[in-house]
Amino acid sequence: MFHSPIAQAGLAFMGLTCAFAVIRGGWPERLAAVVLAVAWIGSEALEDLSVFRNPLVRLHVQPAIAAIDLAYAGLLLFILLLTRRRWVIVAFSAALLIVLIHTVTALDPRITQFDFFSAYYLLSYVVVAALGLGALLETGAPKARSPRLTRPAVRVT
Repeated sequence: MFHSPIAQAGLAFMGLTCAFAVIRGGWPERLAAVVLAVAWIGSEALEDLSVFRNPLVRLHVQPAIAAIDLAYAGLLLFILLLTRRRWVIVAFSAALLIVLIHTVTALDPRITQFDFFSAYYLLSYVVVAALGLGALLETGAPKARSPRLTRPAVRVT
C-alpha cells in the first residue's frame, strides 16, 4: 500500500490534515476527517488488490473505489446541507469531479491511466486542502452562544 511517491506524499498530507481537523475542528471537520482517512486508506487497499494480481481484476476494483468516492461525496453533501461551512462547498465540488472522473474513465477507453490518476490525485488533494482550511478557519472562529443560554432582549410580563 502507498508504493508510489505521490501516494506516500498524499498519505502524509492526508494524515497530518485529518489529525489537525480532528484535534481543532468542529463536528463537521472531525466527521469528514475520519471518514476521509478511512476512505483514502480503503481505496489504496483496493487498488493494491488490483495491482498485485491479474490486471483484469482492475476492472472489478474500480467500481468499488468509485462507490467509496461517491459515498464520501454524499457525506459532504450531508454536511453541506446541515452546516454553513464554506470549505464543504469546495470539498464537495472536488469530490463530485472525482466521481465524474471515474465515470468518464469507465466510458471512454482513450483516457490513459496517467490521465486518470493525475486528475484523481489532484482533486483528492483539493478535498484534503479544503478540509484543512476549514479546520484552520474553525479554530479561529469565535464560538456562537447557544440561543437557549442567552437572555431575552425584552422582558415580557
